[in-house]
Amino acid sequence: MHTNINSTTVQTVAQKALPGIPTSVIKASLPQVGWPTSDTMTAADWAKTVAFVNSLGALTQEAKVTSSNYTDKYLP
Repeated sequence: MHTNINSTTVQTVAQKALPGIPTSVIKASLPQVGWPTSDTMTAADWAKTVAFVNSLGALTQEAKVTSSNYTDKYLP
């Protein structure tokens, strides 16, 4: 996430999760989030991240990450 804050995909998801917020505000606020600079994630990190993503309601169904299917490598 840290290296993708200027990604059109990230901004589009943020806009869907925050309807009515101007694009310029979303773009300006993404760098202010304390995104991890490392790609290492523990099970607790994933649980916190998934809970946040689910709270946005941006996904069509609730995301679940368990110890048997999480990875600490981000997709390109």
